[in-house]
Amino acid sequence: MIILGSSSPRRKDILDMMGVKFKVVKPIVDEDSIRAKFDIKNGDDKNELVKELSFSKLKSIEKDFSSDTILCADTLVFLGNEALGKPKNHEDAKRMLRELLGKTHEVITGVSIKKDGEVRTFSVETKVKFRENSELISRLIEEYVESGESDGKAGAYGIQDSGALFVDSIDGDYYNVVGLPIDAVLGVLK
Repeated sequence: MIILGSSSPRRKDILDMMGVKFKVVKPIVDEDSIRAKFDIKNGDDKNELVKELSFSKLKSIEKDFSSDTILCADTLVFLGNEALGKPKNHEDAKRMLRELLGKTHEVITGVSIKKDGEVRTFSVETKVKFRENSELISRLIEEYVESGESDGKAGAYGIQDSGALFVDSIDGDYYNVVGLPIDAVLGVLK
């Protein structure tokens, strides 16, 4: 059995789809203080930030599950050198989505896995291009955010739900954008 150090329903869905038996444990991590240690706008490595977030989650639950396999992940959306985390409210979600229109952004997931006493931490990056702004897209943003679908999602959208309507193309792992890069995770868990 795997200990999933995440309360993300999307990660749970992915593991269910994979047929993996797991138990959810919510890690207690001050993500804001970890993010404050990184100055992405001035050149700090985005990949190191998401890896540090996932590793901190693993460390927060590791002592209670020392003999188990533990899987923790954290996904952030980056538009240039700006990290777009989870929106604070609906206005913040609308702002994020409007900023992404017509542009390519990066979705980076940091993953930490402890298996057989050894910890592996890595990151996976996927590029996502959003559609250009239009009257229809503007209306869809309003409806999407008001529906609550943007709540709790990095970058204010989920590619696995109606947020897919904003996506023009992706380059990389689709499941990474959902929140867990299946291929990379399976490679470590084998």
